[in-house]
Amino acid sequence: MKKYLIVSPGYPSITDKYSNVFVHTRVKHYISAGLDIDVFSVNRKLFAKRQNGIKYKYDSVTVEQGNAYELGEKIKKSRYDKILVHFGIRKILSSIVKAAPKTPLIIWFHGVDIIAWYRRLYNLRFKNIIKFAGYALLNTLQRFYLKGLIKTHGSRMHCVFVSNWLKQTAQKDIHSTRKIKNYSIIPNIVDENVFEYKQKSKDDRLKILSIRSFNSRNYANDLTVKAIEHLSEKPFFHELSFTICGEGRLWRRIVEPLRKYSNVKLENRFFSHEEIVKLHRQHGIMLMPSRQDTHGISTCEGMSSGLVPISSNNSAIPEYVPMSCGYLADDYIGLANAIEDLYHNPAKFLEYTKMASEFILQKCAGAVVIKEEIKIITK
Repeated sequence: MKKYLIVSPGYPSITDKYSNVFVHTRVKHYISAGLDIDVFSVNRKLFAKRQNGIKYKYDSVTVEQGNAYELGEKIKKSRYDKILVHFGIRKILSSIVKAAPKTPLIIWFHGVDIIAWYRRLYNLRFKNIIKFAGYALLNTLQRFYLKGLIKTHGSRMHCVFVSNWLKQTAQKDIHSTRKIKNYSIIPNIVDENVFEYKQKSKDDRLKILSIRSFNSRNYANDLTVKAIEHLSEKPFFHELSFTICGEGRLWRRIVEPLRKYSNVKLENRFFSHEEIVKLHRQHGIMLMPSRQDTHGISTCEGMSSGLVPISSNNSAIPEYVPMSCGYLADDYIGLANAIEDLYHNPAKFLEYTKMASEFILQKCAGAVVIKEEIKIITK
């Protein structure tokens, strides 16, 4: 039987259940399909200490921990038919390539590992200019490394991108003269057993939910605030209710204008999957603008549960939020107009809620995604 190694910069544990949980979801499916899998969680910090072969079990999966050097040593001592890597991080990949120069690789790119720094200039502020400059330097070195890796080892590599937009953008951003030939476009999994569709009532269109990180301007929470302020001028505003959930360094400043509205509930904390499912059942609209997204998994999970998505018309978002069952806006007024349209059209809301769930599960359900991934793993 062929043996495979999955490498991830972080993996769920008892103390951190949500560290790259999407990798664990895949591992469980692979094992159920009969694949022989080893899992290595690598600490990618520059001076990460050795873990000396520390292992733990999580949800019946055995996970080994270590730094990049220990990862290389493990690979040298083992015989893997393929190595499966999540996030194309330079330090991790260089260790793997050095230890197994001929072993086929499958690399899942998720965005932060391959998109150029200048696409995130919206995060640049005077007070963080030094930190941003450091990020830009490391990002440039990362992309230069990937360009060379594809040039040298492209024939034994298979790249997986979570969206067409990410693939096209990556091709530009690594400035490769060689096109990435061995690749697949495969989305992340939306677990329909967790985010199960529940039929909505017309009154659910009045209940709007946003669950976002507040650590970056990327998540466009400021546009959500402006959309609510714009709606406050409408005569029907008091009929609506908003639940804004999230945490991060930008929380206090961004949500401050919303504190004066009695129909806006602010929840400044992290939410578990179980809590998110409960919130999905209590609401009908998912308000999730973004300045850039390679997939938008949280929006897709809301769609699976039956919420109507309202998001931004940029990057990979249109691939996952079609206008046939959701809304794409160019600015905060467009976000507000989408909510108003659903307010005036309850029948449309009920149609969209079912269609959104059906669309996303046809594209991202576990069985669909795993079938495509196992195909490239075992070929």
